[in-house]
Amino acid sequence: MADTLAVAAAPDHAAALAVPHGGSTMEDFVKAKVIEVGENLQFRKYIRLVAATGGYIASYIHMGGKVGVLIEVATTQAATAGNATFRELVKDLTLHIAACAPKGLSRDDIPQTVVENEKDIFRARLAAEGKPANLIEKIIPGQLSKFFAESCFLEQGFVKDTDTTVAALLEARGKELGDTLTVTRFVRFGLGEAI
Repeated sequence: MADTLAVAAAPDHAAALAVPHGGSTMEDFVKAKVIEVGENLQFRKYIRLVAATGGYIASYIHMGGKVGVLIEVATTQAATAGNATFRELVKDLTLHIAACAPKGLSRDDIPQTVVENEKDIFRARLAAEGKPANLIEKIIPGQLSKFFAESCFLEQGFVKDTDTTVAALLEARGKELGDTLTVTRFVRFGLGEAI
């Protein structure tokens, strides 16, 4: 299946389900396998990353296939993608994503509904602690900053050195390499998790 999808270059999940495979479509192939093996197999997740010019894409499979990561890192110099230090950094970033499960690349990627829900949780907890309402609203921005530091990839403490944020690590490695490194996107798949 994976080889067929790689060659077909389907841009999204719907297109991947329609890719011809084994005399039918991928969707029909999966349904036939369900009947054949008697297990409820599902092809629920599919994302295709295609690196822009100067970009580099890496993947990582963790925990015996239970977690998978794709990451795209943009560079300003084509030679950087072949550098061993750069590739080691990208590998470490995929390990970080697998271990820390960021909810988004930056604050802009966290849906406002999630932010509002977090505020409601903070308000309820602080009220239960007996904090006055006027103080609660002053405490919430600090609580949100902690939430973003835990949830946003670029703000998280790097898994191998929690005193350094991922953003600071990218900047430092970029300077070492004489380049500017930018994580443009990542995807973390967890077995049984929604995208």
